[in-house]
Amino acid sequence: MAPEGNVRVAAPLDLDDDEVRTYVIAKIPWIKKHTAQFQAQTRQSPRKFVSDESRFVDGRRYLLDG
Repeated sequence: MAPEGNVRVAAPLDLDDDEVRTYVIAKIPWIKKHTAQFQAQTRQSPRKFVSDESRFVDGRRYLLDG
C-alpha cells in the first residue's frame, strides 16, 4: 500500500510556532521534490496466499489453509 503523503514535523519545544512555520515554508521545494520521488517508486503488488503453499516461521514449515 502506498503512503498517503502526509508530512510530519518534529521541532524542539523551545521554538515557537512561527519559527517552525517559517522553516517549513523555506523547505517546501525540498519536501515536494522528495515526496514526488517517493510517490513515483514502484510498489509491490499485494501478496496472494494459495492453499497448500508453505511458509517458514521461526524455522518451522507451515502449510497454508485456504
